[in-house]
Amino acid sequence: MQIFIGLLHTGPSVGRSDQAGLEWETQPQGFSPRCGGSPSSPLARHSRGDLCPLPPSSAMALSSSSRPHHLLRPLLRGFHATAQALARPEPHEFSKPSEYLGSWEPAGDPREAWARLERLRKGYARDVRQLRVQYSYEVQLLDAERQRKAEARAEAARLANEERKAAKAAAAQTRAAERRALEHDFRLALMKERAEKLESWREKEKLKAQKKAQHKDLLRKKSSLWVAEDKLEQKILDAITHITPL
Repeated sequence: MQIFIGLLHTGPSVGRSDQAGLEWETQPQGFSPRCGGSPSSPLARHSRGDLCPLPPSSAMALSSSSRPHHLLRPLLRGFHATAQALARPEPHEFSKPSEYLGSWEPAGDPREAWARLERLRKGYARDVRQLRVQYSYEVQLLDAERQRKAEARAEAARLANEERKAAKAAAAQTRAAERRALEHDFRLALMKERAEKLESWREKEKLKAQKKAQHKDLLRKKSSLWVAEDKLEQKILDAITHITPL
């Protein structure tokens, strides 16, 4: 751990190369190469890519460590690769130079220059007209496409509305048919019940009429009988007490 701390104190110049990264192995303690100073110099100019004097603690840690130097080389090599990967910028791809730039050659005659300028203006106007025509054509295509999509949406909505109305009409017709069937069944049941009640009433009236006829016939037969004198008073009392409705 002390050796790793000492390596971090060396700055970003550890990963220059394996030979440059290991130069500190042959130098005295507390001295770093390419600093241009003595080992005991407290101040040194820090420049990019130069090694600076190591702190005393790092020098002591490196001197007191018993680890072989060949074990540190893979670690330094990894630091070197990481530093190169971080420091190397990505290659930038520049665009190709325009052929139009710098293609103007000055004319010796002013009339020729004015004629060339007029041709440039006319060419520019022609290109602008073509672009405008193309733009208007593309706008018309976009408008036509938008209108077609709107008409398609309207047609789809109309078809969906018609299907919904047809479904509602079919459902209403089905409900009406079911309602008519229920009403017809109810009317038949009511007529049957009324017919049964009428038949029952007629039977009852017929039985009443038969009973009345039988009772009248019985009274007529009883009234035509001869009553003895000794039983006359008893018959009168029975007729008074037992009244028979007509």
